[in-house]
Amino acid sequence: VVIKPSGMPSDETKQGVEGTVFHVLKTHFNYSYLQLVHRLDMDTSGVMVLSKTPAATKELNRQFRERLVEKQYFTLVQGYPEPPDDIIETYLIRDPEDPRKFVSHPSEGKKSISRYRTLERQDDRTLLEVEILTGRTHQIRVHMSERGHPVIGDRYYSNTSNSSGSRLMLHAGTLTFNCPRTGERMTFRSPMPAEFNCD
Repeated sequence: VVIKPSGMPSDETKQGVEGTVFHVLKTHFNYSYLQLVHRLDMDTSGVMVLSKTPAATKELNRQFRERLVEKQYFTLVQGYPEPPDDIIETYLIRDPEDPRKFVSHPSEGKKSISRYRTLERQDDRTLLEVEILTGRTHQIRVHMSERGHPVIGDRYYSNTSNSSGSRLMLHAGTLTFNCPRTGERMTFRSPMPAEFNCD
């Protein structure tokens, strides 16, 4: 389990493999086997898990598939979501106008469920805790943007220019799953970055 910094790719990109979480761990620790179990967007920071054996890969993949893994995120969004606590449930498909992005569809695509709650409001932004009950690419970013409250620093889904140069304000704070070897329920936490503090 590692804490990925914002701006670091999880896996191979168009520029190659160097500098990714997978490449750094593979070369630094010289693992004979290493597998990404899930990924975080390049600009998202926080806790993620990799597996060091095929058996662990199989078991962790099963837990993700059967939604036994709990994932909580922190995010700073524009404005004040109403209601302050809610569940967003949609289907996500590739944006037909931009294949880098996703959009909600009334009936087609992959079911996506996010539960958010307001932690703090200040000025024109809100700090949210978001639990994702499904793990879809860009899920939180799409859901909050379509509610009219895009994640601050989001260059794809924000309706305003990122003039402040802020990083993407999305952080994977907590990851809970069962140990593939012992079955023990384990929780790993990554502290909320200082730039998320609304004070």
